[in-house]
Amino acid sequence: MRRTTVVGWIKVNSVELSSIMIAGDAGSLFPAANVFAVQREGANFLGNEGNLSAFPIFRSYVPMPDVTEQLELSIHHENDTVQVGVMNILGVSASSILQLGSNHHIHAISRVKHIRQLRGTGAEAAEPVISPVVPAVAVPPVPPVAPV
Repeated sequence: MRRTTVVGWIKVNSVELSSIMIAGDAGSLFPAANVFAVQREGANFLGNEGNLSAFPIFRSYVPMPDVTEQLELSIHHENDTVQVGVMNILGVSASSILQLGSNHHIHAISRVKHIRQLRGTGAEAAEPVISPVVPAVAVPPVPPVAPV
């Protein structure tokens, strides 16, 4: 049995960084985002910053679990309509999904590297704690992994 979703009112403030908001059904969704964010106490840009390959998190393989067991699923819906009065969403970010409907397959990946650079005291005050880096920036997402 197909179901219908009825929402009286929805407000979404922000959808960003490879996120998806979809009203309706979908077969497959593959959101992916690479995010590199640096928070510094002082503005110091060296000009050669932002090489994502220097960070293993952006190169590592993401394993998919092998599904080997047979599943038996029985679903009974009391109503053929899902009804929601009001939805107030602050934000959908970094490969997340807000969906009003059904979906067969989702493969979402979000790789985030946060670095904080604090000013030291005394002799180390002239050197940043971690260097070189880039100011907060979103980079193009990695290609999605094909479903198995």
